[in-house]
Amino acid sequence: MNSKKTIVVSAINATDSGVLSIVQDALRHLSFYAKSNDIRIIALVHDKNRLNVHGVEYIEFPDSKKSWFLRIYYEYFHFRRLSAKLGADVWLSLHDMSPRVSAKKKFVYFHNPTPFFKPTLKDWWFGPRIALFSVFYHWIYRINIHSNDGVIVQQEWFKDEVKRRFKFDKVVTAHPQVTVPGNVSPIELDQSKIHFFYPAFPRMFKNFEAIGEAVKSLSADVANQIKVHFTLDGTENGYARLIRDKYGDLPQIEFAGLLARERVWSYYLACDALLFPSRLETWGLPLTEFSTTQKPIFAANLPYAHETLGGHHNAHFFNPEDSTQLARLMENLVRSTLPTPATVPTIEPDFTSWEALFDHIFA
Repeated sequence: MNSKKTIVVSAINATDSGVLSIVQDALRHLSFYAKSNDIRIIALVHDKNRLNVHGVEYIEFPDSKKSWFLRIYYEYFHFRRLSAKLGADVWLSLHDMSPRVSAKKKFVYFHNPTPFFKPTLKDWWFGPRIALFSVFYHWIYRINIHSNDGVIVQQEWFKDEVKRRFKFDKVVTAHPQVTVPGNVSPIELDQSKIHFFYPAFPRMFKNFEAIGEAVKSLSADVANQIKVHFTLDGTENGYARLIRDKYGDLPQIEFAGLLARERVWSYYLACDALLFPSRLETWGLPLTEFSTTQKPIFAANLPYAHETLGGHHNAHFFNPEDSTQLARLMENLVRSTLPTPATVPTIEPDFTSWEALFDHIFA
């Protein structure tokens, strides 16, 4: 009798770099875990070529991003029939939705922060899609949540919000793990400048304008010594066009466009500091990634950034609604007068590794 257990990892909506990196990391660790625990892994994905982890069986859903109607159909109808065929011991959904499936145990990973986003009038005007998603995702999280054996989140504040809003107590925290890629070289940049980097997809809450306004307020002698690199080019969406139109004439800002992950790491290695003014994150992966360089990080003075940067020794915080505070930090770096970095206490998660989380899932 075959005692091998089966886990289905559902990630059909994972196509952008942040979510995709979580899926790839989870599958890579699960592949190692499965070898010593006699586990079969089936991954439901949009495009298996973007993952390509050894020891995983893939089922592709290339139409999954065409519309939300298809996504809802897959999650609440198609997957129920598919799960009956696959006979999963564990169904792990890595993208926010609690599907209607047959499995001995079910877990969902919540990583989208928009249910906890409080849109301003400006957000409704310039980014109505994100504002609407803040309402829509509240219901996406709520639907079928009580069918799960557990919800996995990345931070304590997120855990507290899920418990409070959805009256669901089986929530655990697991910090994402960062793997530093090998054989990555720094990108060649102008060595006469101080370089700042903000790697983020252009969404309203990413708050690119805080950096743009900070740059505009710098004195001429400081402004002439810096370069800021954005990972947008203005074609991605309406918000990206707004940022390009508003700050495109500033010679200090480079609009690099969306970058492959290896290219992002090349910028990490070459740049002098990371800027992170985002108003909302479930984690803020660039904060963790850039902290491996030990170089200065200027981050929004918000709970997510404090938890992510716990234990980091070169973190400086500013009010994300006050660009003058950010400008002052940028000037301090240029003039070599940065204040003593903040002491950031470490908040321990329930699980410190994927392997410990898998032990919990298969217990």
